Amino acid sequence: MQKQLQTSKNMVKTANNDIKSVTTKAAKRIKDFSNPQIAPTSYDRNDFKRDIPAAKQLNSEEIKQANETLREDSDLTPISTTTFPTVDISSYAKATNELMRRSISQSAAIKEIGDNVPKRNFASQGMETHSRNPDEHCAFCGGLLTPERWALLDNYFSNAEKP
Repeated sequence: MQKQLQTSKNMVKTANNDIKSVTTKAAKRIKDFSNPQIAPTSYDRNDFKRDIPAAKQLNSEEIKQANETLREDSDLTPISTTTFPTVDISSYAKATNELMRRSISQSAAIKEIGDNVPKRNFASQGMETHSRNPDEHCAFCGGLLTPERWALLDNYFSNAEKP
């Protein structure tokens, strides 16, 4: 009984080795097929085993149709190449370096704005909304927009560059 069990185990082991060998060789054949390439270069026996349930035998008509499709695909004309304009980045680099050497400072502070970003944005939008007529009043608060106030706002938002 023990001898029979051992013989059966050996037969199973041999059969498994045969299956492993067959699947490895089949996967290699598929992987190495290159005209057209039908599998990734990493294709192995595990991929082959996963593909088996989806595989089917093709009849002669299906084989003929597949071969015709391959011939049609091989007649594709190459895609024309696109040429891009050459860009001289040295001028951009020069301008960037020049700007980086400069310090940017806010020339004046307006106490009503302070560091409050929404107030700063509001004032900036107000400057775009209003004209610079000497008798114009603020649409929000009704205050007179004097030339002095305009100068202060211009100075605040100019972020004048100083070398």
